[in-house]
Amino acid sequence: MIDLSIHDELESYREKFSEYITKGDAKGLASLYTENACLMADKSPIYEGQVQIDEFYKHSFKDGVKDIKLTANEIIDMGDYVTERGAAKIIVKTRKGENIAVITKYILLWKKTPESYKIHWDMFNSNNS
Repeated sequence: MIDLSIHDELESYREKFSEYITKGDAKGLASLYTENACLMADKSPIYEGQVQIDEFYKHSFKDGVKDIKLTANEIIDMGDYVTERGAAKIIVKTRKGENIAVITKYILLWKKTPESYKIHWDMFNSNNS
């Protein structure tokens, strides 16, 4: 069973993540990751470190990403690391001005840092065809 304080901290980070997406704040999103984090998105190269992760999100916003809802399905505490498996609903505005929902699944590896937990590995892919 996961410690409720860890559960609450990760929930707080999921809320910050959604807030930064809504604001279009790539730098804020990158700050939720460790310095040497890896982001592994569907059909993309690996983005390593906060600078590359910042660039990934800047491109995502240019591609129309507007909102996200993250739902954790399982969280496993492993001491200095916590793994999370979940689903996300991402709202993307198309070039025609329509909003479409992209449904994804994800796995996060959180790493305990002196400040707090931060995302160390982030892997996700789409359920959409």
